[in-house]
Amino acid sequence: MKPITTGVLLMGALSAKDLASPVQFRIKNTRHTYLIENIQDSGPKAIEVPLVEDEAVVDEVLDAFYYHQVGHRSCWIS
Repeated sequence: MKPITTGVLLMGALSAKDLASPVQFRIKNTRHTYLIENIQDSGPKAIEVPLVEDEAVVDEVLDAFYYHQVGHRSCWIS
């Protein structure tokens, strides 16, 4: 299985936009929570994280999901 790049993710999001269909994305494993920041930038309707059994992983997901003051998601404001 090939890794999902930002370009592939963007192409999928644009195709769904052309069809007026909402995009839902599921990360394959909780080890990939760092991808949530990039996935959000492509505008999905939902991001699903697989079964989480560790509170530290939940904190990592929430940290990647929110901007500063709550999390550490990057903001491209200059």
